[in-house]
Amino acid sequence: MNRTLLIVPLLALTGCANYPASTIEQQTPAAHLRIARAPLGAAVTVDGRPAGYRSDKKFDLIEISPGRHIVQVSDGGRVLSSKEYFIGVGSTVEIGAPE
Repeated sequence: MNRTLLIVPLLALTGCANYPASTIEQQTPAAHLRIARAPLGAAVTVDGRPAGYRSDKKFDLIEISPGRHIVQVSDGGRVLSSKEYFIGVGSTVEIGAPE
C-alpha cells in the first residue's frame, strides 16, 4: 500500500517532463527610413549595402536596425546625398536628395 502511494505521485511528475518548454522569441524593435524628396528610381544604400529604391508611392519606407547609419541616395550612378544619421528605436527619419 505504501509503495502505491509513493508511485502515483512519481508517475504524475514524470508526465510533466514530456512536454517541451516553450520559448519566447524577442524581436529587436525596428527603425525606418522614409524616402521622400528623391527622383523616381533613386537608389538608397545603408552602410554601403543596397536598401531600396524610390518608387511612385508618395513615401517609401525602409526598415533598418536602430543606431548610426550612413545613408546614400543616388540616381543613375550620381550621388545625390550622403549623410550619417542616428535613428532611434521605433523612429522614422525622412531622407532624400536636396532640392
